[in-house]
Amino acid sequence: MWLFAGGPPDKFAYYYRYHPSRSHDVPLEFFNGYKGYIHCDGFQAYDSLASKSSDIKLSGCMYHVRRKFVEITKITKATEGVAFDVVKYIKVLAKIEEEIKNESIVDKFKMRIDKAKPVLGDLHTYLQSVYPTVFPKSALGEAVSYTLNQWSKLIIYLQDGRLENNNNRSERAIKPFAIGRKGWLFADSVAGAHASAVIFSLIETCKHHDVEAYDWLRYVLEKMPSCQSDDEIEALMPFNIDRTLLVR
Repeated sequence: MWLFAGGPPDKFAYYYRYHPSRSHDVPLEFFNGYKGYIHCDGFQAYDSLASKSSDIKLSGCMYHVRRKFVEITKITKATEGVAFDVVKYIKVLAKIEEEIKNESIVDKFKMRIDKAKPVLGDLHTYLQSVYPTVFPKSALGEAVSYTLNQWSKLIIYLQDGRLENNNNRSERAIKPFAIGRKGWLFADSVAGAHASAVIFSLIETCKHHDVEAYDWLRYVLEKMPSCQSDDEIEALMPFNIDRTLLVR
């Protein structure tokens, strides 16, 4: 199950898409003709996408980096070291993002340059200094290598105040599906997988806009048969709906 998300802030939507593989062709097809930034993790399919189009810039996820180092801190008996240091750096960056989250796009850009850029510079210098001292195949070595390899993507968010330094919104949106499939184990058919993709797309978009999904679905299923234009259907989308209409 692939998950794509985006759109203007007031019309942000999630789009789940079933495909039988993790083929690079899926994002290549979906983003065909797209120009702009894409928030993503380190999956190679996105690197292939960017390599084929100079109009696409990948913005990496600092929390995928953090996860790798946090896992190391959980299994080590020590209470300090490289993994702990990197987590501290990322915590500082997260605090900066929390402080500026309500600022304008222009002010976010300026404040990141002033506050986050020096921290990122220090973190990069630190990782470069410890890289020769860690075993490449160890968990720590792989975490450091991953971070350095992703570095150009991890600092992209400094270029535009609209960007984020993580992919957490999509991570949160895919979690209900990831948890759910442990209960149902599999979709009984390809048609069922496509149907679940549609349902998850609608429900997660409702949740993002603080719209009660059940009431919304009930209302839409009642009204959609009488819609006679695309505009009337568009008006029923979770981000356009008049919530007073959903009150039963």
